[in-house]
Amino acid sequence: EVVGSNGSIGTDLHPVDVYSGGGGGCPYLYTYDGQQYVQENTLLHAVDPADAGQGESDAVDRYVIRTPVKASASEVRLSIREFEQEHSYFDTVNVVAVDHPVGSHLGVTSDGALVAYDAVVPPVAVVDIDGHSHLSEVAADDGKVFQGHRGDVLILEYPGNSIGRHTFLGAMAYKKVIEAGGVSGIRVSVEGAPPNASQRIVPRELPDLDLVPVNASRGLAKGDFVRIRLEWLADHDLDFAGLYRGVPLIGIKPLQIQTALLDGQPRESELARADDDYVELLPGDELDLVLTNVKAGPSARSYVLEAEGHYYRMP
Repeated sequence: EVVGSNGSIGTDLHPVDVYSGGGGGCPYLYTYDGQQYVQENTLLHAVDPADAGQGESDAVDRYVIRTPVKASASEVRLSIREFEQEHSYFDTVNVVAVDHPVGSHLGVTSDGALVAYDAVVPPVAVVDIDGHSHLSEVAADDGKVFQGHRGDVLILEYPGNSIGRHTFLGAMAYKKVIEAGGVSGIRVSVEGAPPNASQRIVPRELPDLDLVPVNASRGLAKGDFVRIRLEWLADHDLDFAGLYRGVPLIGIKPLQIQTALLDGQPRESELARADDDYVELLPGDELDLVLTNVKAGPSARSYVLEAEGHYYRMP
């Protein structure tokens, strides 16, 4: 069950094809922290050059902004920068303010739902298919990583009582460069679940938390363990993988774009609706956004950027 701001666990903002995780390279998001712009992470997904600039190549990328933004600030300032040898196409860019309980954090699931979470349970055992332990690389978000390669498999074991109605596997992973057309990600499946129930996380270029719903609460007795299988579809480093408890969201409020400037020219109208009228970024371009913030209550607040589009690597 993944629902919205009416006191539930998470929500899709609208029904679209969602791509969670930027491709290898990609335009980067920067957030103004009150003193300077801070680099965040990559956006969008790569396509073949022949498919660039076409609406059917678009997917929506939702990203939780990590740089602290004062909820009392009147504006939110962002910058999307293309400094690699790439051509990016942005059809829409939106930002929402998400209020959630104090002490909780916000994430995005593999299917694009917004999720608030608090308690985390680390694995009690992590082994590869040869039985070698990798618990020390995966049990904590400490920069010590499992360097996964295509075809690698890890089995993660968690106490059965850590699985509830709203539980998510959270993987702190990041990717090597994946060319357009290449398969990337880590396949996630729960032992005992139907084969078609597997899901896939697609890490970004820099470390970020990917969430996958875990539905394994039925048939677990006291003392049982839940085993989750991770299969590498490409080369990705994994820093941590734990189980997170989902908590209800409080509210979701859209922010209004005041200005969207590319080379000093206003581009707000092109970003307002999904109509294949793109804002295109070439190497060295910066799209600077100023958005009107909305009043915050006593709850915790996070901001989510939603960008629809794609990019391709230039020769």
